[in-house]
Amino acid sequence: AEGGWSVKKFLRALMLSRTYRLSSAGDTAREKLDGANELYWRAEVRRLELEPIRDTLLLVGGGLKFERPTGIHVAGFGGKGREARLRSLMPEDSPVRTIYLPTLRSMLPSMHELFDFPDPSQIKGLREVTTIASQSLFFMNNDLVEDAARGAAERLLAEKGDDEKRIRLAYLRVLAREPERGEVADSLAFVQSLNGDGDTRYRWTTFVQALLASAEFRYLR
Repeated sequence: AEGGWSVKKFLRALMLSRTYRLSSAGDTAREKLDGANELYWRAEVRRLELEPIRDTLLLVGGGLKFERPTGIHVAGFGGKGREARLRSLMPEDSPVRTIYLPTLRSMLPSMHELFDFPDPSQIKGLREVTTIASQSLFFMNNDLVEDAARGAAERLLAEKGDDEKRIRLAYLRVLAREPERGEVADSLAFVQSLNGDGDTRYRWTTFVQALLASAEFRYLR
């Protein structure tokens, strides 16, 4: 009632609260007292939804367009009869934010289905969160991921500096954090161990894709 029952003021107070901004980092003493985190002394690790995963892949690759597409990107006509025809005019790999992709009943893109996007023909107040092997395979084989890794590698190679600087930039751009000293050493060894017949872009593309395939990329901590 203090904010005049304003939902905006309520959400602002909620998101600026100490509890909402807590880190998910563990604490041995607190783990013993409240291992289930019932008192919310840390944030819960959660899987990112489809939209931020796809948008971040495009952003890492340097191809994301923030502008809203103009015009109508759905063709055909709907209905329940045999003659009903409806299709999206925007390819699944379009470099626009995921929120702008057309969502058609019974015609969800494969990535939407893989990462638990709600069925448009049903009413759902909460998304399901599944963890299945095909999600990991997606980051190993999907063209969108490979294109993102290739674009990110080209941006890294265009930077001035040594390989250690490139590794630090890769961690910042993909995982939004600085790498630890041991991670830098392991990453350098990994890049140098790759045999790409002298193809430097191949080695850095593989390294970036390894970061994208890590659980840390698709989980919010």
